[in-house]
Amino acid sequence: MAYFKIDAKCGHVGKSNYIVKSFYIECNSKKEAASIVRQLPRVKHHHKDAIINVAKISEDDFNKGRLENSNDPYFQATSSSEQRLTCTISLDEIIKESENTKKKKKKAYQKRAILEKDLIKVMSNEIKNIKE
Repeated sequence: MAYFKIDAKCGHVGKSNYIVKSFYIECNSKKEAASIVRQLPRVKHHHKDAIINVAKISEDDFNKGRLENSNDPYFQATSSSEQRLTCTISLDEIIKESENTKKKKKKAYQKRAILEKDLIKVMSNEIKNIKE
């Protein structure tokens, strides 16, 4: 078994924002460590780039990191509302998500407008074909 420090994007800090937190995992490979952390609570596991860095560390660093995380108020809060009440995150830690990683969803009325335009085109072509 080896020890790994994984830096990951974590959430509950506002829409399109994240903070970077370190997780300490004992496992066999970097890939396994990354997949374990990706599924942990608070990690933005739906992001492709949720895992920022994976590094092999010594047992001493592993134990120190685990101790730091156990004292970190961010990891002690059991819900996002409790996290907001205890003000565990400084504004310096919050990072804005870049524009190219955001998914832009078309709203229902935009989809409907596109469908209506397509329908009008098809209907006008059909009318032209009938007249000819």
